[in-house]
Amino acid sequence: MTVETVKQEAFTKEMIDNFFRLSRSSYAEGLGCIVCLRATST
Repeated sequence: MTVETVKQEAFTKEMIDNFFRLSRSSYAEGLGCIVCLRATST
């Protein structure tokens, strides 16, 4: 496992955690967050 892989996994896990936290408070907001992230990452 490279450092890059570890970073990527940590980032992915964080994103998933954030998504579930947001979707619990508001499903629509959670989806909006995913869309925003996808838009900013490209």
